[in-house]
Amino acid sequence: MRLTLDELKGDKDKTVESNGVQVVYNSGLEDYLGDLSIDYQEIGMQRGFIIQGRDLSSC
Repeated sequence: MRLTLDELKGDKDKTVESNGVQVVYNSGLEDYLGDLSIDYQEIGMQRGFIIQGRDLSSC
């Protein structure tokens, strides 16, 4: 599984929105996503997304 940026939405894709940000994912991944959370952090000079869930620590 990988995270990519894409402007095209496929037939099997679903969209969720939180705080004005849309996330598109393949509906076949729902069982794997579970309680997944995506957060953007800025700490000092480091900026980036933190992805956490039941089977993930961070990316």
